[in-house]
Amino acid sequence: MVTVEHGFGAFLTSVFHPLSYAKFLIQIGHEPMKLYQTRTFTGKPMLAYPSVFRYIGHIYHVDGFFGLYKGLVPKVLAGAAGSIIQNKILLSLKSNEDTDVNGDESDEETLADSNQDDDADVVIALKKLSKIISKQLVARSVAIIATHPLQVIMARNMAQFVGREKEYSGIISAAMEILKVDGPSGFFGGLVPRLLGDSINLASTSILTYILNKYIIQDKKVSVYTAAFVGLLVNQLTYPFGLVSVVMMVNGSGLIAAMPPNMPFYRSWVDCWNHLSSIYLNLYPNSSFQSTLSLVLPVTE
Repeated sequence: MVTVEHGFGAFLTSVFHPLSYAKFLIQIGHEPMKLYQTRTFTGKPMLAYPSVFRYIGHIYHVDGFFGLYKGLVPKVLAGAAGSIIQNKILLSLKSNEDTDVNGDESDEETLADSNQDDDADVVIALKKLSKIISKQLVARSVAIIATHPLQVIMARNMAQFVGREKEYSGIISAAMEILKVDGPSGFFGGLVPRLLGDSINLASTSILTYILNKYIIQDKKVSVYTAAFVGLLVNQLTYPFGLVSVVMMVNGSGLIAAMPPNMPFYRSWVDCWNHLSSIYLNLYPNSSFQSTLSLVLPVTE
């Protein structure tokens, strides 16, 4: 069952990898195609970036079909290894204490069971929820830390598209290059914002899902989809952490994509955060937080 699950996960990762690849290049500020003229909903003329599918077409034009799958191998390995590590830790934690949570249930199913327990006292329910969240945080954090080097290798492999380098093409050669350029710390570039974003995402989604299902949504059929809906909203709020993590994975790598004028050199992820935040605030001084993707758009200028 585990093998089938991981195989299906690897299949989905492979299918959608070109989209992730194009998104990654946009995130690090690579905009090879010109803006095009379009109009807003009110009919006002404006310039816009091409769609992600046009970026995929550009990658295909430059590197061919197999070029769309740069970085796929370390990504699949990281996903499979992370899933195994997380499941093993969860099983270990659950075996060490009495719990009525089935080890095979997903986070959403586990929390849904807790949410629908109308007979439970609120304090007891919250303690149960916090225990579930704590276990998930520990398991996911360990999995992220253990597989982050593969994520860095994947990121630098894909970032080579900008400058046409080859140093990070293979897993072994990429690992050796990282050691040579950055030392052991290079394997963990962008780890802190990634951990923070994931932890905030998990905790916020779990708590909001519990509150909505417990006190607002009465229809059990609808409550099944609460976690997915809340997750979409929370993902938007935690996107900046993922963006900063991606940038810091390639920052200081020696690749053209990570050097001025393509990308400034950041001393730390906080420095990167502050710089991207200042760009966004200067671009939209009077607007509310609408789309954090806008953070990366001016980087290419």
